Amino acid sequence: PHRCEQCISELLMPKAILTGEWSFGPAKENATTENATLASMRVISPAAGTPTLFESTDAAGHFSVTATENGEHRVCVVARAAAVQASLVAKTALEVADHDLAAKREHVEALEQEIEKMENLARHVHGEMLTMRRRAEEAEALDASTRGRLVWVEVAMMCTLLVMGLWQINYLKAFFQAKKIL
Repeated sequence: PHRCEQCISELLMPKAILTGEWSFGPAKENATTENATLASMRVISPAAGTPTLFESTDAAGHFSVTATENGEHRVCVVARAAAVQASLVAKTALEVADHDLAAKREHVEALEQEIEKMENLARHVHGEMLTMRRRAEEAEALDASTRGRLVWVEVAMMCTLLVMGLWQINYLKAFFQAKKIL
C-alpha cells in the first residue's frame, strides 16, 4: 500500500494553543470517497514520552491542542492511498479568530491556572514592594535621627573644646603669673 506523510511544524511555547481544521477528499473527479477514509491527521509534540497530542481518521474536523513543552510541534497528514487531497489550516492561539471554537475546557483550565499563578506572583511582588517601601522609610527615619544625634555630638565636642581651651588659657595665665613671667 502507498503511504505518504506530509508535515508542517510550528514552534510553540508551553501552554500555547495550536488549533486548526482539516479535510480530506478524493484527488481526482472519478475517485471514490473511500480514499478520504484512507488518510489520517495527527499533531505530534517534541516530547519523547508522549509524542501524539491529537489523532483522527475523520474526513474533516477541527483540532485544538495545548503545547506541553517548548519546541517544534508538527501537524502531519498521513495518506494511505495515492489519490487523496488534503486541506489543512493551522493557527496558533494569537492568530485564532473564533476563540469559542478553540477554547475547550482543558484550555480554559490551563488559562485559569496561568492567571492564578500570575495573580500569586503579583501579590508576591506587591508584598515585596511594600516591604521595600517600609524598609526605605525606616532607613530614612534612622538617617534623620542619626543626623540629629550627630549635630548634638558635634555641639558637645565644640563646647568641650571651647571649655578646655579657656581652661588652658586660664591655667597658663596663672602659671606664668606665679612664675612672674607675665
